This record gives sequence, structure tokens and C-alpha cells, in this order.
Amino acid sequence: MLQLSNDGMNATFTAGQLAEAIAFSKSYGIIVDVTNPESILRAIDQMNRQKYLDMHKWDIFTSGGKWYTYKPEIVGGKLTGKHGTKICRSTRQGLEDYLVSFYSNLDDNPTVADIFNASNRERLDNAYISNQTFDRNNSLFKQHFAEFGMRRIKSITEDDVVSFLKRRFVDGMLSDKAYGNLRTIVRQVFREAREQKYISFSVEDVISRAQPPKGAFRQHKAAAREAMKKDGIKPQLPVYTSEEIRVLKAFWTDHPTPHNLALLLMFSTGTRIGEIAALKWEDFDGQCIHISKTEVEYTDPDTGRSVVVVKEIPKTDAGERIIAVPSSVLWIFDSLRRYPVGEWLFMSVDPHRKEKFSRIREKPIRNALVKSCKAVGIEYRSPHKLRKTYSTALKDSNVDDKYISDVMGHVDVSIDKDSYWYNRRSGEQKVAVVDAVPDLQ
Repeated sequence: MLQLSNDGMNATFTAGQLAEAIAFSKSYGIIVDVTNPESILRAIDQMNRQKYLDMHKWDIFTSGGKWYTYKPEIVGGKLTGKHGTKICRSTRQGLEDYLVSFYSNLDDNPTVADIFNASNRERLDNAYISNQTFDRNNSLFKQHFAEFGMRRIKSITEDDVVSFLKRRFVDGMLSDKAYGNLRTIVRQVFREAREQKYISFSVEDVISRAQPPKGAFRQHKAAAREAMKKDGIKPQLPVYTSEEIRVLKAFWTDHPTPHNLALLLMFSTGTRIGEIAALKWEDFDGQCIHISKTEVEYTDPDTGRSVVVVKEIPKTDAGERIIAVPSSVLWIFDSLRRYPVGEWLFMSVDPHRKEKFSRIREKPIRNALVKSCKAVGIEYRSPHKLRKTYSTALKDSNVDDKYISDVMGHVDVSIDKDSYWYNRRSGEQKVAVVDAVPDLQ
């Protein structure tokens, strides 16, 4: 920082500001005294003024003693590149003053998208969010803010945001989880906007006003089911049934490829697919597996390329845990030793270097589940549904709630209660349950 003083006037400049002002002055033939802060400030003001005038794409012309140009067209808070109505001032100076004011107001009035992008990147750079969360936030913003994201932040009122949230909830037929994700992005954008003094209203007040009416999420679920029926799509069960698990386990046992063994161990321990893909031999002690790593995939914000890495920390705060491997599937580890053994538990021929073996990633394991379901003739559900099935199986066997939340890597048992436990009994099993109740005999 450079501090200059002259005739009682003090001013502080960065070296960059000073160099930029000097370069500008030379380009436009302006004389600047680098020892005089007032001279430097005038140069900076002229430089900023010229920057805004250079943004104007249309001619400034005179006719009948007055000065004219065209006002830039703005749609949705963004310049379209087209001109709008003709504007007139009595002097060129007055017209240029108007243009400088117009463009400087735009410069100090970013769009919703500008604020989101800057905030999301800053949170990533400061390690407040992971690369995966950065990608997910970008995806959510593109999904919900295609039009609203173009709005200039200072033109947005509290009522505008309330209307936007209500509209997205109705038009998108959002579930409770999807609406929660939308609220997260809205909070991020408008908290940042308030911190930067662009708005004065509270985003929490907005979210409270936009709260969907009671029962609205159930109505959306019902409407989604009806739409699926009309399209001939069978709604997916949230978990695998006991019979489906039986035939899948039999298939994986009869076809013990590394990919199928990964699926069997994943179901038998309730681990996430990224955790299974990141397991090393050192993580197995003969009875239990130690979960402390996970595979992550994200888009590099600088190159735009997809990156797959193993992160040496668990997915969540409660993610590091020790999980008992059922005695019935300990044979998996002996079977894996028949394949090339390296540091990773699950390895196969590298698709790019046939003579080499490499860690099996998430995607091939996911594909193996698709093939397994097709082979045994059952409906495919995601690997995460296997995890939910494991949690439900523990609950069906009256395993302690605290143990279930610990082994699942959840910070609170309410997560399992709300999102993981389902009734997967068949009709005959349900009859057997009620027949065993004494009062119903």
C-alpha cells in the first residue's frame, strides 16, 4: 500500500491502482503528478468514467443543438446487446454523465447468478464446502434459477423471492428433500446479498412466508405416482424385499467376481458405495472393516474436467466407524485373494492398461448391480437402496437404534427413522405378524 500526503490531503493507494492510473493517463495524454494524491484520484476517476463509456456500443451524435444516443436494452436484469429507446441531453457532457451513471449502477448491481457464483466459489476456495457440494450447488442453481438468476439483485423484493419459491414448489412438484435443497441455495444467495448491503430484508422471513401448506408434499408424491402410472412406469420400491435379497446373495455367491463380492460386502455391512470402492486390505482386521475413506467425483472448477479421487476423510462427521462383517460372508476376503492383490481390497484389470490391475471404482460396481438384477429377474434399485435395505433388516431384527445409527455413519438416529426404515415384509409375513399378536387371536 502507498500512502501519499500533499497540502493536507492524505490518500492510500495500492501499487496496482497507481500503475493502472499512470498507464491510463499515458494512453489518453493526461498529465498526472504521482506525488500528488489529488492528481492520482482525478486520474482514477477519469479512468473509471472512461471504462463505463467504453461499455456503450452505440454512437453519440448531435442534431438540432442536442445530443443523442440509444439506451441499452435490459431484459431480466441483463444487457441483451440490443438498444432500446433513444435518449437526449442538451450537452454531450450531460449525456455522458447519464451513461456513466447507468453503467456504474449495473456494475454495482450484480445479478442473482453473479452473487451465487462468487459465493459458491469463495466457499470452495476457503474449504467451507467440498468439490462435490460445489458441483451439487451449481447443478441445483441451473435447475431452479434459469430465469430468476438473471435478475439484478437490487431490483428484487421480499415478495419477489416468496413468489419465486412458491412458483418453483408448484411448477416443479418438489419433494420435501428437493424443496430443502432449493431453500439452501436461496439462503446462500440472499444472505450474501444482505451482507454486501444489496438488500435489507431477511431471507429467513422469506422462507417462513413461503412455507408450503400442510400436506402439500404428500399431494406432490401422489401426483408423481399418477404421472408415472400414465407413462407406464412402475414406482420403485424404497428397499429390496427379503426374497430379492436372497436371490441376489445367491447370485453373487455363485458368481464371485470382485465386482459382485463388492456388492455382497456392501449389503452385508451397510456401507456406501464410495466407501466400498475406497477400502484397502489394511482396513480389514479379520472381523471388522474400518471406514475412514471414500471415493469422490467432482468437476474441476478450473478445467471443467471430471476428477475421481479417494478422499482420506469420511463422507460425514460420523462417517469414520468400525463395522462388524457377518461371519457368513467372511469367505469374501479369502476369495478376493485369488485375484491380483494390491493395496486396494477390490481390484480388476485396468480398462486402459490391460496388463495392469487397478482399484475398482464406484461406476463399475454400480453397473454390476444393474447386471445382477437383470440376471435374476428383479427390478433394479440403486446401491443406496441396498444400504437402506441393510438398515431396515437390522431394525426388523430389533437391533438397538443407537447401534444402527452408529454403524450407518449417521449423526442422529432420526435420519434412519425418517429416511431409511421401511416395511419390506411380504403379504404372508404381515399376516404372520398380526397372527402372533395375542389380542388378535
